[in-house]
Amino acid sequence: KHGLVFASVNSANVKLHMMQDVFFAVSRQIDWGADAQRFVEGLFQRQGYQWPSPGEPVALKEVAEANHVDDIILRRAFNQWLTKDLMKDTDMAQDFRIAVTQLCVNPLDPAGHDGVTVAPILQWLCGELKLLSPLKSAQIFSRITRHNARAMLRSLCRWLRLAGHKGLFLAIDIRQVTRTASVASEGVRFTSGAVMDAYEVLRQLVDDAELFEGFFLAVVADHA
Repeated sequence: KHGLVFASVNSANVKLHMMQDVFFAVSRQIDWGADAQRFVEGLFQRQGYQWPSPGEPVALKEVAEANHVDDIILRRAFNQWLTKDLMKDTDMAQDFRIAVTQLCVNPLDPAGHDGVTVAPILQWLCGELKLLSPLKSAQIFSRITRHNARAMLRSLCRWLRLAGHKGLFLAIDIRQVTRTASVASEGVRFTSGAVMDAYEVLRQLVDDAELFEGFFLAVVADHA
């Protein structure tokens, strides 16, 4: 109803005390390709250019032909738009900016770009990339850890708004956290230390609320 992207995290299967795991769980529910496509189309439309096939990747040469401009000039202009609207947007973490910029290049190179840079970036965003070496060409050299995961979540909220959404609605089910390790027979078992760390993750999200753009957090717990 309010244009928010919905994502849910259940502590029964996500280590809530590890902020990076929370981010990865959210990231796996984001349609990164569709959002990049929407952003790129909007970028061209705001500059007065038509997108030949709405909702579908189109080679830049075809976009240039449809708008009766030289493709070399259009590519140079496109790179300038990306630099201005993404790479210089300091409301997003640098590595996040690099990642989504690469994703935005893909709709204009549908024939061969996917799998070379895009697939590893998606794996990196979702916590599924084992080695960082495939990302060296994209100038990404760091993993997403508990130290930068909150900044990545803030960046995601900003990115969703740039991609045409109103923001992110995140529902976190903490009922598993409230069950002692001896009682929880299935799923993630939280030690007393992990329980405190999980509450610290939530506290930090609340404390940083004013830094998040378009972010609604709902926490589900057992009745007292």
